[in-house]
Amino acid sequence: MSNQLGSDPEQLDRLARLLTSAAGEVGRVRSTVTGRLDALFWQGPDADNFKASWNSVHNEMLRQAGSKLGVAAEDLRRQAITQRQVSR
Repeated sequence: MSNQLGSDPEQLDRLARLLTSAAGEVGRVRSTVTGRLDALFWQGPDADNFKASWNSVHNEMLRQAGSKLGVAAEDLRRQAITQRQVSR
């Protein structure tokens, strides 16, 4: 068992890139669904309810998820920088 502390900064950077990519994908999904929903011919109470729910709940949840993925990616980048500084 190793007593080593810290991390491999390159692995942290790779994970940060993955999270950044995931945040971008969430943003693309939000945009695509919103655009298709806006272009969709759908009328009636079910349509109104779904569109209202998408705009007020689901779209916002995805926006927040994308934002949090971006924050996590930045945190990993800072950790990688700190690890490089400590390891010098």
